[in-house]
Amino acid sequence: MGVSVKRPTGLDTPRAPISPPPTRSELSGDLVRLAVGMERVAVDMEYLGGFGELGAKGRELRETALIARGWARELRKVRPTA
Repeated sequence: MGVSVKRPTGLDTPRAPISPPPTRSELSGDLVRLAVGMERVAVDMEYLGGFGELGAKGRELRETALIARGWARELRKVRPTA
């Protein structure tokens, strides 16, 4: 007979303590940092790709970074209390 090996199921592995969800301000900051990184990569892709496919994908990535910045702005707005 073969040797039986216990496989981890995910239920028996130690878990990190649950952290509280981020605040709107923290999430907004995360989105801005993400957008900055996306913009940096997009510029490099556009430079290396020129008018080819890589350049086009760089322009798409830059546009997506603008969307992330918009989400960050929305999160920074004060929500009315009801």
